[in-house]
Amino acid sequence: MTQASGSAVAHRLRSGETVTTRLDYDKALYQGIDDGGGLPNPNWLIAANQPTITPVITRSLSTDTVAIIPGSAVWKYNGVALTFGTDGISNGAYAPGLFQINTTTGALKIIGNLASATNTNVDNLRFDAVANVGYETPVGADIEVRIELVGKNSYTGVVDSSTKTLKEGVTESITASSKLSYGLLSLGNFKTEWLKGGTVFQAKSTTNTCSISRADVSGSQVFTCNFYVTIDGVDTLVSSYMFVIYDSSDPYDVVVFDIENTYLSNVYTSLKKGFKLIKRSDGSEITSGVTWTYQAKDCRGVNVTLATPAISTYADGHKYVTVTIADEDREDNGTYENGEITIEATATF
Repeated sequence: MTQASGSAVAHRLRSGETVTTRLDYDKALYQGIDDGGGLPNPNWLIAANQPTITPVITRSLSTDTVAIIPGSAVWKYNGVALTFGTDGISNGAYAPGLFQINTTTGALKIIGNLASATNTNVDNLRFDAVANVGYETPVGADIEVRIELVGKNSYTGVVDSSTKTLKEGVTESITASSKLSYGLLSLGNFKTEWLKGGTVFQAKSTTNTCSISRADVSGSQVFTCNFYVTIDGVDTLVSSYMFVIYDSSDPYDVVVFDIENTYLSNVYTSLKKGFKLIKRSDGSEITSGVTWTYQAKDCRGVNVTLATPAISTYADGHKYVTVTIADEDREDNGTYENGEITIEATATF
């Protein structure tokens, strides 16, 4: 019995080959700032703290990554196209000095603080470029930077890793490192528990790193780091952080895609997420003998139950689940809304 999991977004090309574009990052895309002002945490003016966002473009017919055409990368920050000087640093009237681009790879480094007294919401970065897969084709992806107004008595945990992509013979394993803050103060005395999907992957301990190898990932895999602090002699869960690790060398790829609607709003109050199992060697879709399961997680990586939990079959034969705006607005785990929900699908065949 074989299993594969995934949550990547794919774009179908003229040739029938599937190309997947996503954005990898080496440090958590998170900044917290308190209402009293001061520097955010982490401080992205410090070089060692600066995250780099790297486009990863893969093909269903090959395990090799695809390079962009140098100079074709365009980045938008909250919908506004960035401009860059000859040194690669953003200039112009919008976001000057906050970003630095690598025009060859398209990678974008954040070199300035995005959080401020007037910016305490989620920011969006959009990448677009042109890649050559035998002919030129557009590629693109979005990623969010989580910015929060934090109280002096709130905990926030994040996870860093040098890459989120495993590849046979190149990156056989990665080490994920956890960080916990109390308000804007970085803490060193805490425990972590690491989950693979919904099961314990590394038991709770004071070891605040976790090694993940290709054997642990089929296509892609959701992991969650739970953070504990000892309060009154009891280990108390204070924060959770969810992230995805990919194996670009896996022979199978699970694609979670939009069947109906691409986002939720007051107009579009529900959407359908469909599942595909792709065989990388020839790009064909496997439909026979496949059993699907899924997990829904809130924005903090905690499992939630959808209002319509059953897997349904669409008119074209694809399996799907329905997510509603009520699912995201509901408070399933404490006093916080679920927020954006991640669907992780697993194919057994």
